[in-house]
Amino acid sequence: MGAGAAILIRERHIVNVLDRAGATSPATAMSAMDLPADMRGVGWRRLRDREIVRETAPGSELYYLDAEVWAAVRRTRHRMLGVMAAVIVVGFILLVVLPRLSP
Repeated sequence: MGAGAAILIRERHIVNVLDRAGATSPATAMSAMDLPADMRGVGWRRLRDREIVRETAPGSELYYLDAEVWAAVRRTRHRMLGVMAAVIVVGFILLVVLPRLSP
C-alpha cells in the first residue's frame, strides 16, 4: 500500500471516530484529550488544513467533524478518480488499440 493510500485510510479512520462519537457540531465537539492518541499525524493535519475537522474556537482544543465539507471533499476525490480512469482508458486506446487497427 502506498503512502497516499495510508494517509487516506487514516483520514477516514479519524472521521469515523468523530462521527461515531457524535462530534459533528460545535455544541458536540470533543476535547483533544478525549481523542485517541493515534489520531495525531499527517491525516489529522490534512483534515484540519481542509477544515474537515474544525476547532470550535482558536485555542479551545475542542474539535468536531464538519460533515458537509467532508462530503464535498469525497465528491471531489471521486470525480478526480473518474477523470484519471478516463485518461487511462483513452491512453490505452490510443497507444495499444488504434495502432493494431491500422493496416
